[in-house]
Amino acid sequence: MKYITMGLFIIMVAISAFCFGFISSGNPLLGIEGPRTIVPFQVRVKVLNFFPLIQRRYQYSDSELVRGNECFIEHGGEINAIWQISSDVIVHYTSPDELQIGTSCPTGAIFSIEKAFFSSMYEQYIAIRNGTAEEKELVQRLLSENFYGETTVSGDIGWTRVINLDTVRHHGDYYNIAIDYSYGDKCIIESGGTIQSRGEANENILYEYKAPGNPFGTHCPSGALFWSDLNNK
Repeated sequence: MKYITMGLFIIMVAISAFCFGFISSGNPLLGIEGPRTIVPFQVRVKVLNFFPLIQRRYQYSDSELVRGNECFIEHGGEINAIWQISSDVIVHYTSPDELQIGTSCPTGAIFSIEKAFFSSMYEQYIAIRNGTAEEKELVQRLLSENFYGETTVSGDIGWTRVINLDTVRHHGDYYNIAIDYSYGDKCIIESGGTIQSRGEANENILYEYKAPGNPFGTHCPSGALFWSDLNNK
């Protein structure tokens, strides 16, 4: 029994050492050798890290992200393949921004994705990037025409994608911390606000939103721009 116990202990130590070397950021597998690609759009993933990552919530409220927790990888982030298991690829993530807050994955997150998705990511990223450039040019052209249409009550539209070329801000979330929104971010259009047409293109209306009162949390700030086509969220 003594030798069996000792054998199991040695096996557990060996496995732990392997996992530490495999998952830690110092392992050569996390270097430049593995195939890399770019994240085309926001995706929810479940982290596999054995050791906690720091997830910055807001200015003073950091939290630990541990194995089994979920977070979002963001458009423009980089992932590096470090292992393949069957039809899945284990990858290491690098955030597109030096500072990611909220539910975004921090640099160093490790997770698995389907190999087919990994292989198609870059092509999707290029297509979205080209479409983004065209959309930004279109928004800029419409705004330059200085058209202001009729103002109507917004109704309960819900989540929408912000297409502002410049940052818009509301001055408080649940912790009274200002939040900036810019192109590609998502927020909630509340009922009781107003929307005003700023132009029309491709059978879509470009709306500018004015919030009712002082928005907070995930509610859109006044000045947020969005398309009337809600399938374009």
